[in-house]
Amino acid sequence: MAVKITKPEINIREKIAELDKPSGIAGEAMLRAETPQEQFNLIGAGRRNLIFNGDMRVAQRGSGAFTANGDYPVDRWQMISNTTDFTTTQDSTVPTGKGFTNSIKIQPTATKSVSGSTYARIGYSIEGYDGAGLCWGTSGAKSATISFWVRASVTGIYSIGIKNANANRSICLEYTIDSADTWEYKTITFPGVTDGTWEPTINRFCYIDVWQAGQGSQTSTIGTWQNTNTNMSSNQVNLFTSTSNTFYITGFQMETGKVATPFEHRPYGEELALCQRYFYRIGSGSADDILGMGGNLGTTTAYFTGTYPVEMRTTPTITVNNFAHFRCHTPNGSGLIPTAFGATSENSNKRWYVNFTLPSAQAAGAANLCMCSDNQGGFGIVSMNAEL
Repeated sequence: MAVKITKPEINIREKIAELDKPSGIAGEAMLRAETPQEQFNLIGAGRRNLIFNGDMRVAQRGSGAFTANGDYPVDRWQMISNTTDFTTTQDSTVPTGKGFTNSIKIQPTATKSVSGSTYARIGYSIEGYDGAGLCWGTSGAKSATISFWVRASVTGIYSIGIKNANANRSICLEYTIDSADTWEYKTITFPGVTDGTWEPTINRFCYIDVWQAGQGSQTSTIGTWQNTNTNMSSNQVNLFTSTSNTFYITGFQMETGKVATPFEHRPYGEELALCQRYFYRIGSGSADDILGMGGNLGTTTAYFTGTYPVEMRTTPTITVNNFAHFRCHTPNGSGLIPTAFGATSENSNKRWYVNFTLPSAQAAGAANLCMCSDNQGGFGIVSMNAEL
């Protein structure tokens, strides 16, 4: 007896399209990407991270504890607060197995309630040339995604805000610390903004605020651009409830698009050069540090000049610390201690010039070598600052 079996008709193309795709995390990210540029970024073609020193490795100002408003515990990252009840340091506490060696650590030195205009945050300024690709302030404005590793003693809601240079366009987003004293990976995506002033020049494009405490800039409007300087969530926790509390952050990345990619680890020399566009220091605490070769301009003034390792953002402000530890050496006098310092009007963003007043008359026009060490354990420092 013959048996006839029939099956319903099927569309092979439709069935193939319905098959699950074992794409993995990277493949899923590629599928979620909304534009060819986002896919371009995901495969690692070209630079992604708009943040310099996001792994907190470069600390030209030193690795000690910083306690003042405006201090830079690591290059490009500035502590902003109207209280001095804290320390910020470059620290070696990092998430395991992620390729990081340093983080920023913030710790209160006194308890403080949040009231009035009290605030504390670590911040980063993006230069206009670097942020211009986001096209903010235009109809083609793009989203930006921030990713980072964070560890804090106080659980709860924290916030990150962005504002333009005029502080009249701002936004904040929230993230949550779920477990105390545990490294957690966070990603947040900011929508593009089609209005406001966003400098595509050597000036500040935007400022990123990573908040630890505050009240004066609070808002309950989350994820929406506002015409005010309110870029901290009203749900923000207060880190200053105990002197045992700590806040660590590293692996900070900001990139165009709505997808967070793995942190872009750049060579240390490249990262240092990127930072030296904004700050350069001569005198690192070594007996071999030399300010430079120069000559005597007249009989009591020594003149020194040199070039920066990279072109600085703008003509920097030059300051001298530990002045008494410099030593000038001329054919007629060795180990002369300068009595005054002056930066000349000839300084530019490519070359620096400084004058030292000598303690006694020397031969006019003679060569002069200035050391940043007194060979007794004391060191002088010259800082060139072109931060935003």
